[in-house]
Amino acid sequence: MKLITIFQDGGQNIIINDNDNSNLQEYSKNISSLLEFSNISILHASNSSTILRPSKILSIHVDKIQEITNTNDEKEEPKQEEQIDIITDTDGD
Repeated sequence: MKLITIFQDGGQNIIINDNDNSNLQEYSKNISSLLEFSNISILHASNSSTILRPSKILSIHVDKIQEITNTNDEKEEPKQEEQIDIITDTDGD
């Protein structure tokens, strides 16, 4: 999974998630091709498409992130209570 941050002129950053599992270097190289065009570029991610003006892009940062798995679906085993013996002194001497 990739997290793409596009830094634009004017301070408005665009953050995009992509479910791509390709090599980070290869993926970054493909993303950098957006900057080669003069008018507009379209970035297609797994869940969205973004129309960009390359002349307004200052930089693009690509991170590889771990997928978050939902652990709520897993059944929890019931916790067993531990029996504790308490010994008290009953001699009245």
